[in-house]
Amino acid sequence: MESSKILVVMPLYNARAYVRKAMESILAQSYPNFILLVINDGSTDGSELEAGLFQDSRVILWHQENQGPGAIMNRAIQY
Repeated sequence: MESSKILVVMPLYNARAYVRKAMESILAQSYPNFILLVINDGSTDGSELEAGLFQDSRVILWHQENQGPGAIMNRAIQY
């Protein structure tokens, strides 16, 4: 029986120092059947470049102008 696919949403705003470890931790989980949707909320510190380094088919990176966490979650619902 195949396990259900889940969506993990990671808001991203000016967190370059932490984004790599956060994404590595999520991708290292024992449950393999998920999509990691990283939504860059207009970062200005290069966070999106750091997130874009991950070459994993489970990672989707979206960009938007800075609108705050509510807009990020609404955008995630669209997925």
